[in-house]
Amino acid sequence: MTACLEFPRFELTMLGEFASVGFTQNNCGETYFSFQPACNEVNGYLTGIGLASLGFFGVTLASGQVELYRRTDGNMIGTCN
Repeated sequence: MTACLEFPRFELTMLGEFASVGFTQNNCGETYFSFQPACNEVNGYLTGIGLASLGFFGVTLASGQVELYRRTDGNMIGTCN
């Protein structure tokens, strides 16, 4: 099972809706369980993403994103491969 929450998200728009830049952070938690072999694995991820967009009268002409950082941590209990 995986659950993600995109928080916080900051966006700055300039010249109406012509250009915008922003930042968002994706926070995810993931768990895996199996009986044969007995294994319980829990992982967490934090990913920071920079955003940019150009548009004209509500139509997006170009957009892009870049991963700024990624932090991963996890724990395993049992006989996990």
